[in-house]
Amino acid sequence: MSKTIIQELLKPTEFKYIGAEKEFEDYLYESIDEVAFYCGWGKVKRIEKQYILKYGKKKPRVDLMVWHNDGSGTIIECKIENSNHWMLSAIGQSLFYRNIVKHLLGQFPRIVIAADSIPTELYSVIAEYKLPIKLLQMDNGKIIYV
Repeated sequence: MSKTIIQELLKPTEFKYIGAEKEFEDYLYESIDEVAFYCGWGKVKRIEKQYILKYGKKKPRVDLMVWHNDGSGTIIECKIENSNHWMLSAIGQSLFYRNIVKHLLGQFPRIVIAADSIPTELYSVIAEYKLPIKLLQMDNGKIIYV
């Protein structure tokens, strides 16, 4: 585990996000071109909010589904630190969506948990078990992507 990343995540946020998860999702949606460029995902071809995945009788919704010009995709699960279990649901949802979208795209999509802050515990679990999840923290215009 990178000490530099942990040190960066431990820095206090410049502001504490006060708002609903939907507003955070809208903010990320509006900023997607800049975020995709910064994170190295490639040019955005299309983006959908609350994208419904066709999966049997169930119809799970991805917060943000992004298609890129190179044929790749990015699933973004937006979370606000508002409960004790948000990290568990974020990991579970992200991995579940990744498996479904693989069948739609023919390849595994990039999966990203975007949050107002990234607890070191979340980063540690993802790093320890080598989960295919990236973390995106947006804090008043500052972006941390690990």
